[in-house]
Amino acid sequence: GAMLQLFPRGSVSDVIEAGGRQAFGYASHLHPGMWLWAIAAVLAVAGFWVLLRVLSVVLALLRYYGFRLSEHERRLTVASGLLTRMRTSVARRRIQAWTLRETALQRWFQRRQLRIDIAAGNPGEGERRDLRELAPLATPAVCDGLVQHLLPHLQWPPARWQPVQRRGWWRLYLGALCIVPLLTAAA
Repeated sequence: GAMLQLFPRGSVSDVIEAGGRQAFGYASHLHPGMWLWAIAAVLAVAGFWVLLRVLSVVLALLRYYGFRLSEHERRLTVASGLLTRMRTSVARRRIQAWTLRETALQRWFQRRQLRIDIAAGNPGEGERRDLRELAPLATPAVCDGLVQHLLPHLQWPPARWQPVQRRGWWRLYLGALCIVPLLTAAA
């Protein structure tokens, strides 16, 4: 765009056309084998995966920069964001469900995520109720302390975890047992 503004129109288009002819002429003389196409496809997929990972990290940094959870009387308030500063709050009595999530990667780094679900109500026009994370990424001790502070009547962490019943495992994996063969056949 800057080149089109600074240089005459004809000279810029001539340079672009000559460069394109030279690049396509070079590529047309190459006779890549099947193995080269396979390597190029693998590199393209890997590059796309890395790009998605980098973009997700950038998005998380933009969204959770300066994350601060505070409690005022009976309301929880979260403020975060780098480019757009978001501030949301919810009354403690409106919290319906607590979710403590720990993926394999988070477990390796000894981290957890504490999320909540709230009673919806009727948000006004342009108002968003998106207070979901009380602790987007925290140590297990911080998450447990937060749960104990906000739910004092609850014994947390439980003294004894109850495992899934031996014959109940199939209910957990029934969806995967149906979908994975279909995805495998499609692939």
